[in-house]
Amino acid sequence: MRDSTSDVDPDVDPELGNGLDPDHDTGVTSTGHETTGLRWTGRDWLALAGVFIVYGVAALLLFPGPHPGDPSYYFQSAVNWPHIPADYWTLRIGLVAPVTALVHLFGPSEITLYALPTAATLLLAAAVFATMRLLVSDRLVAAAAAATMVLVPGYLLNAFYIFPDTLATATFAAGFLAVLHARPRHDSPDVRWATPTAVVAGVLFGLTYLIREFSPILAPAVVAALFLLHYDRRRICWLAAGFIATLAVEPIYGAVKYGDAFAHLHTLMRGTGEGAHHAMWAPFRRQVHNPVDAALVLPRLLLSWRSGWILVVLMGVFVLALLIVRDRRLTLLGIWFFSYWAIMIVFALVRNSHGDPLVNVGNVRYWAPLLPPMVMGGIGGAALLIRGREPGLRRVRFAQAAALALAAVTVIPGSVEFSSCASHDIWRNEPQQRWVEVRSWLQTSTAQHYDLMWAANPSRRLLTVFTRSTFGHRLWPGQVQPIPRLGTPTPTQDPASLVLVDWRRDSARRVADLRRNAWTPIFVTRDGVIAVLAQSGQGRPVSAADEVRWMSAIGPRDLTPGSCGLSPYEAG
Repeated sequence: MRDSTSDVDPDVDPELGNGLDPDHDTGVTSTGHETTGLRWTGRDWLALAGVFIVYGVAALLLFPGPHPGDPSYYFQSAVNWPHIPADYWTLRIGLVAPVTALVHLFGPSEITLYALPTAATLLLAAAVFATMRLLVSDRLVAAAAAATMVLVPGYLLNAFYIFPDTLATATFAAGFLAVLHARPRHDSPDVRWATPTAVVAGVLFGLTYLIREFSPILAPAVVAALFLLHYDRRRICWLAAGFIATLAVEPIYGAVKYGDAFAHLHTLMRGTGEGAHHAMWAPFRRQVHNPVDAALVLPRLLLSWRSGWILVVLMGVFVLALLIVRDRRLTLLGIWFFSYWAIMIVFALVRNSHGDPLVNVGNVRYWAPLLPPMVMGGIGGAALLIRGREPGLRRVRFAQAAALALAAVTVIPGSVEFSSCASHDIWRNEPQQRWVEVRSWLQTSTAQHYDLMWAANPSRRLLTVFTRSTFGHRLWPGQVQPIPRLGTPTPTQDPASLVLVDWRRDSARRVADLRRNAWTPIFVTRDGVIAVLAQSGQGRPVSAADEVRWMSAIGPRDLTPGSCGLSPYEAG
């Protein structure tokens, strides 16, 4: 690559360096010299479509099943909207609002449950591809980075669910891309789109906050980009206007819905029950005592997968490229990556009155916004290192081969490991087949005789989805109600009632209480984890073998923190 301070062709953007010829299959001219990378062609769209297809196939093969935790709560809040409380989760209006819109369109169905996470992943893949196309100017390298980003196990583990971290990562990456496109470049025919694009960037950053209030720690990456790209005051003001206008949604919503414009801020200040999860943090408190321990949290989380070593290698390549290439493009990614890491180190060391960290630093999901610059910097840095400053065609080919090899070494072993771990049923999700069996049973003539199903809250939220087909057709006419908490009366003795029990999430005490009150299993999933109980004499009991299989499912799962993506900093 030629030095960015040397003479460049009229179409080349001096702010980001030289691009590659978008009209050539390889992205280079016959001499190996680089030309413009600012305009996309049909080949770029085909490459991005290829990334989408690869992800789609992988998602179908690797999907581990629904998540009954926080994602189901966001979903249930959308189903119940506007009758929802003002709490830490429901006030994330940037997350709840789009799910609510999907519920109105498709009902409380599987398509609604997974639509937003899928859209977020595709947005993230497109943002990474376009950013790499702009920075490294090679569609093959861009495609390798985009596919790697959305298929690394640490991202896949949470990508299928309604989580604020993954969605906010996608919107921030898209906003970062918009900042790059809106940069001052007076010789470009697209300069008329600079102001609207700057506004879009501001809107995306504001939306990132509305999704995940923790996101302002990404501000250093934005400020650095505005400085390094020589944004003028006018363009910064337009970006800020889009950001502030989007932020205004929060106080307006709080004032109209709850009579408190600062409802979200007040909820955050009250916290979510300080000390309530003190026992969960015991492993973290034992292992993190100083800045070195805090700095090692990220690599240890990556290495909780056997295939995670390649991501650590990518980090090393990224640092090496930053030191050797000294390119403004890598600098932008480096500030994004290292500023986030540094702030997370601080959060790991700052403790509340109980000695617990203020932020769940031990959960890889909280590190999701750091993954895009790490992947882009590693794969893009490798390509820039191999290409050098005066790349010939051979060097460009080697760079492309290296990027594709890095992607393959990351994605293929990681996908195999992910699939193997999913079969052990050790994560917090519920295996898909288990709930497919429940849905199939609800369509039987036996189930159709009942009009009420009781279930504990996590299972109840999923049950609402699986009483319908994938696209929302109602399969079971009954209602789903939350089972009373322990210590309160058992569900009604109405013979038309059922109780769903999940051994993994319902206590043995609750099951024993139901059995004492003559509730008998009339359906058990093949793995013995979920059972549907009816009053004795009101349904045909399962066989003795099925009942033994169900009762034996209460055994603890084999959880090994530090493997299969299980955090070494959280209790199993």
